Formats: sequence, C-alpha cells, structure tokens
Amino acid sequence: MALMHQVGWSAEQNAKAKIIYSSGLENKATAGDPDAQADLGMCYFEGLGVAKDIKQAVKWYEKSAKQGHAWAQASLGKCYQTGTGVAKDDQKSVTWYRKSAEQGNKWAQLELGVCYDKGRGVAKNEQEAVKWYTKSAEQGVSIAQCNLGVCYANGIGVTQDYEKASKWYRKSAEQGDEYAQLHLGWCYLNGKGVQQDEREAVKWLTKSAEQGNQDSQNGLGWCYRNGKGVQKNDAEAVKWYRKSAAQGDAEGQNGVAWILSTSEDAKIRDGKEAVGWALKALKTAGENDAFALGTLASAYAEQGDFSTAVSIQEKAIRNLKDKAYMVDYQNQLRSYKGKRPWRENSKEKEF
Repeated sequence: MALMHQVGWSAEQNAKAKIIYSSGLENKATAGDPDAQADLGMCYFEGLGVAKDIKQAVKWYEKSAKQGHAWAQASLGKCYQTGTGVAKDDQKSVTWYRKSAEQGNKWAQLELGVCYDKGRGVAKNEQEAVKWYTKSAEQGVSIAQCNLGVCYANGIGVTQDYEKASKWYRKSAEQGDEYAQLHLGWCYLNGKGVQQDEREAVKWLTKSAEQGNQDSQNGLGWCYRNGKGVQKNDAEAVKWYRKSAAQGDAEGQNGVAWILSTSEDAKIRDGKEAVGWALKALKTAGENDAFALGTLASAYAEQGDFSTAVSIQEKAIRNLKDKAYMVDYQNQLRSYKGKRPWRENSKEKEF
C-alpha cells in the first residue's frame, strides 16, 4: 500500500507558542531581533492580537529568515510552496526549506523530503527524500515517520524492508497518525514485517477509521464481512462501508451495495437501496468498472429483475481484468439466468 501524505504543520507549531501581538514585540522586531521578527510574522499570519495580514507576515518572516532564523525560514518556505502572501514558487520554497532543514528544523526536513519525493521545486531524488524523512522522523515527526514507513514498505529510495516499515508505522501510529494506523493494520493483516495478527489489525484499522480514514473504513468493513480478527457481522460491515460511502468513496459505495444485495441475512438485504448505492459506485469508479458492474447486477437480481442483472453481469465479465474472479462472475451469471439472486459468504478482493 503506497500511500504517503503531507499535512500542514504550521498550526501545530503555532499552538506551542503563547505569542500575542504587542507594541513591545513590534519594537524588538523593528530593531532587528530575529526571534521577535519570527514571532511578529506569526502574529500577523494567525491574527494573534492583531488583524490578520498575510503580506505583513511574509515581510517579517523574510526579515527573520535572512538572519538565519530556522523556523522563519521554514515558514517562508511554506508560504512560497502554497502561494500564501507571495507568488507561488516551488524553487524558492525548496531554498528556504533547505536552509532551515540544515539547521535541524524537523518540519523543514519533512517538507524537503516531500519536495525530493515528489520532484517539486527540485529534481526528484528518492534517496534524498529518505535522507530528510529520516532526519525528521528521528525527531519524532509523525508524518515523516509514516512516509518513511511507506518508503521501506515499497522500496522507495531504500531496499524494501517490511520490518523497518512496520517499526516506523508503529512510531507514527502511536502518535495518532491515521495513515500510519492504516498501514500498520495492513501489516498485521498480511503478516508484513510483523507476525500476522488479525485482531491487532482490526485494532489499528479501527483507530484510523474512527478518524474518518476511508481506506481504513473500507478495510474494517472487509474484516467484518469476512470474519477477519472479529466475528463475521454483515451489519457492522455495512456500518463501516457506509461511513466511507458517505465520503464519496467508490469502494465504500460498492461494499454497501454488495452486502445489501447478497447477505444471507434477510433483515439486512435491501435490493432497492442496493441499486442506488451500486449506481453511485459505478458513477464514481467509471461505467466500465467490472466490480461495480458485478455489484449492480447482484442488486438488480435481489430486486427480481433478472434480465437486467444478466445483461449487466455479461458486461462485467467483458470488462473483468482480474481473471482470478472469472469463475465467481460466471457462477453469478448462471445464477441470474436461473432467476436466483446471489448469496455468498462475502468472498471478495483481498484488502
């Protein structure tokens, strides 16, 4: 699972500082004090005791940054990266991140790692990305720890090493990072870098899913559908798929529709609602997506519209790229031709 993320860090940094605008602070900044200049920039940026003024913030960040203030350099880099208060300029962003990172600023190290990872403002260099992620991760930045885990899991800039990946995922996950929790759950589910433990997988997926992570919500839905680490429970599976579906995720929409169509529990099945969710999944995933088409066919079959189910299932088979599912799809087609809705024990694509 190659999923990295980059989250704004300025709010976290600012929350640690109990800074408020004062004439004394401005006087110190005007006199050339780099700490005061950085703090004044923050006041203008966040509106701390003074009217929010991004251009003034950039002005004071730059004055401080030019005097070598690491945090101001990182903040100025962020402004150039996002085009906040200045014209967007990725190369200038990298210049200021580097100055700050080389002084040991953990947030600039993270951002510089992302720049090398994505080739943003600098030539893409995965080894350099790993270098800066490592420096930031070793200072406890959870985003860097998670991204470093992704690098080790996928052999990005380093030799693939699931044990190191799971180590960094855990450090990040224990700080509450939803993506690291997702990845660590996947490691436990598949025995990658850790001893396979489905209960532990569900634990971490739940932590992530409760933060709104769609992939974890889908993964948790899959676990409840298939009885992995928990007792099989279609109602609980639908609950988690619905959370993802409500965010517009095709896998979540498809998951809801499939269970409402095929569950062996008649209290859960609802063909009409299943058709609605399956149509949404098809719209989100694309009109030729075989999995969404197969689910839509099952939904129509649950409603008793077998001619439509047959037609859609045949289209699903024509568009099926993963031939490992061909036997299932052919069996479902025979069922619909025999005017029987499909029932099965939640056999689906591996999470």
